[in-house]
Amino acid sequence: MLSSGHRTVYQSALCRMDVLFHKLLRMVIGVPVNLDWSRPWQEIWHGWNMKAQTIVSKHRVKSSSNRCLDSYWKLRLYIANLPPEGLVQKTLLWKPAYARVAGTSST
Repeated sequence: MLSSGHRTVYQSALCRMDVLFHKLLRMVIGVPVNLDWSRPWQEIWHGWNMKAQTIVSKHRVKSSSNRCLDSYWKLRLYIANLPPEGLVQKTLLWKPAYARVAGTSST
């Protein structure tokens, strides 16, 4: 067991990453051809997002949140499989002799 623990991956952060991913995707794809601007904006966005989703699935592009989680788990597996006598494992298992206690001052 590693003493350093792990960093929590929050669902809200992944959702924000996906929102930015879709925003970037719409900028790259551009406005759909022959768009009827007199339609309600919900229908315009829906058509634009459907075009983006079609292109993403055709080219097998992963969303930002999926890529982030993949990288997170690959790094954890890499570190877990390092030899136990290595510097990274020793650093992760190190426990300092003196640790600061939260809420106390040194004055």
